[in-house]
Amino acid sequence: MMLGMGLSMSAGGGVKSFSPSQLSNLTWWLRGDLGVVGGGTPTAWNDQSTAGNNLTTGAGTLSLLATGAPNSLPAVRFGAATSSLSGVGRPFNGNAYTLWIVQRITGGPLGSQNTVVLGSTTKVALGLNSGASRLMTIGANTQNDSPSTYTSATWEAWGYIVSSGGTQVFQVNGSGHTLSGNIAAGTPDAGIALQNTAAAVTSVDVAEVIGMNATAAAGDITNVNAYLLARYGL
Repeated sequence: MMLGMGLSMSAGGGVKSFSPSQLSNLTWWLRGDLGVVGGGTPTAWNDQSTAGNNLTTGAGTLSLLATGAPNSLPAVRFGAATSSLSGVGRPFNGNAYTLWIVQRITGGPLGSQNTVVLGSTTKVALGLNSGASRLMTIGANTQNDSPSTYTSATWEAWGYIVSSGGTQVFQVNGSGHTLSGNIAAGTPDAGIALQNTAAAVTSVDVAEVIGMNATAAAGDITNVNAYLLARYGL
């Protein structure tokens, strides 16, 4: 049971707090109020995990929205189709990993958009296809969620949980979405980015990214979803 920002009810009836820093396999954590370098025009975004997977190179039109995310929390805006923050890190070194992102993609009509890219040769990407269906790409293979309910200018928390056997679980705001079909798991290589690449997309706003170098256990999924839903009021 969610009680407030970062709080949940324990099985024994007590109140407990949760932070992504408590995840044992945390290897990537970006938050709009932590580690953004460059003030109102970000040039880097520092990883709050101990793994050092920083985004150190900025390009295009970037801005920090001080109260742009839900609950008046900050977010980083990628304001044009050439906007990105990138780094050489590798948060996930195997084909079992978990990624959450709290984002808003705005435009109309929405074009094909990969917000998260993991790997210098686009090993893994998460975004939208040209029909605004949520999209996951591993190598040359793609999956769409079904049913797709993405609406322009809607804030959402996406959760993508991958096992070493190639099974993917996709959640939106803590609820499961069926994928078009599981595809073989891919191992992201070095090179990570958050970006806006679609000319039809006006802006991509990112408030938080949480990554685990493992398939998240059920308890971790419950805790992260409760944390994100409470923090951002989703």
